Amino acid sequence: MMRILVVDDEPMMRDVYQELIDWQEYGFTLVGAADDGKTALEMLQNTSVDIVITDLKMPIMSGLELIKKASEQFPQVKFIVMSGYDDFHLVREAYQLGVKEYFLKMEMDADVLLQSIFKIQKEIEAENEKIAQEINNVELFKKMYQNNFYSNLTSKEQWNNREGIIKNIIWGADGKEAAKQLSQTGRVVCEDNMYIMSLTLLDYYKIEESIWNGEREMLKYAILNVLEETCDNYDAMYPFCNLPNQFVILCAGINHSASVCKKVFEQIQNAFLLCFGMKVDCGVSGPVSSFGELKRIHQEAKMASSYSFITGHDQLVIFHDVLFEGEELNITKKIGEIKRLLSKAEPDRLREEAHTLRVSPKIKNYEQIEQIKKLFYLYYIEMMSFLEEKEMKGEFTEHIIRYNEIKDEADLQAFNSWLLKSVNEVADILMSNSDISKAEQYIKNNYGKQLSLNEVAEYLEMSPWHFSKVFYKKVGIHFSQYLMQVRMEEAVQLLKNTNLKIYEVAMRVGYNNTDQFSRMFKKTIGKSPKEFKKQF
Repeated sequence: MMRILVVDDEPMMRDVYQELIDWQEYGFTLVGAADDGKTALEMLQNTSVDIVITDLKMPIMSGLELIKKASEQFPQVKFIVMSGYDDFHLVREAYQLGVKEYFLKMEMDADVLLQSIFKIQKEIEAENEKIAQEINNVELFKKMYQNNFYSNLTSKEQWNNREGIIKNIIWGADGKEAAKQLSQTGRVVCEDNMYIMSLTLLDYYKIEESIWNGEREMLKYAILNVLEETCDNYDAMYPFCNLPNQFVILCAGINHSASVCKKVFEQIQNAFLLCFGMKVDCGVSGPVSSFGELKRIHQEAKMASSYSFITGHDQLVIFHDVLFEGEELNITKKIGEIKRLLSKAEPDRLREEAHTLRVSPKIKNYEQIEQIKKLFYLYYIEMMSFLEEKEMKGEFTEHIIRYNEIKDEADLQAFNSWLLKSVNEVADILMSNSDISKAEQYIKNNYGKQLSLNEVAEYLEMSPWHFSKVFYKKVGIHFSQYLMQVRMEEAVQLLKNTNLKIYEVAMRVGYNNTDQFSRMFKKTIGKSPKEFKKQF
């Protein structure tokens, strides 16, 4: 059952939520009602809640403050907001905080509200199913290690000792002596045809924290177990953990080759995706026949693994394919180009010339990888600064702000894709701001006649559906609500400052039916036109 919490400072509205829907009939539980954000936050800390329906304007703690604080502490909770006609600026900010749905209090409808809740319910169920599957995989591993934590390793001490020996073979002072010590554990390393495989686990730290609850040692040995099972099918392949997200395999035997390493990687790749939900970058060194060369080829393998940024993640890269020469990257020129395009503030030109900002795949120089990453960071800064300067920061920046999500794991192709979508997003923002400004002005010039959404959309040369969507995203309320707001604002001024009769005011603001005008005026302002006019 979805558990729902209602937050509203008006007792009448809290009662309305109780009576509006038979929650149990539709499979929902109304867990309670709070009269301010502070009380609601305390209830969230003590009660399991899936969806919060909240007012925006409340004493002690507003709806926006509640959403901000609850989103940090309870990111799984979804929000629906209710507001009055004059709260559209608050609604806009609420959407930026991730609010799923918005309704006007005066137009609240049980069926529409239920549709929104069902929609959010599906989202929650899909998220829960994914999390459950990931947790299930983790639990299988945990059960496996509860009985024999180190799997086929006889003891933690024995494993740590062996891992230390392997590391000494690779970068120790006396590789031959270390190899003798390893042979005493039943593992033989021949000083011939030796390779190093370096594995970098993508999204490791996110998965360690979110799925494995920070149990690093448990995760380390689960990973090593998978690597051991794979390596045991081959002669003299020994894995060990170098860093939490980096594992190394020492390959030492006459049967080894780059093609064998590729086969091993494919098996590891499939196992890691299945068991941990992780993708893996893999670098393979060139072959050597001396322990003294292992330290050098370990660096080769790490460089080859890092080169996946150029070739694409979740692949095997052999060191001899890594390029150290290529087309030069001119960061100054690239940044100058995006500044020029943004300064023009011309949406069509931005879209047409966005491809010039991309980093060409021809730039395959390993030495420039960090420079490329720096360039995309500067692109992000330039676009966000531009939107902030134009007072458009936070509007539609779905793709731009994804930079913070992808910056640590993205490859060149992913960065280029992010860039093109982000530049097009800036163009959309510029276009929508221009179009919506025109629409708002058109409405203010024509609210006194029978104005329709289709008419305004036709004026802007947009489809009614697209105009409605863009208008709602930009302004925060639907076209009909905005038109009514403009009409009511003008009606207030006419009733306050003129001697016009009520029916004349109604005609002036676009209502041919005085009764309809009076109903809408009372719903919006809280008083009938006659009562309102008596005040002045």
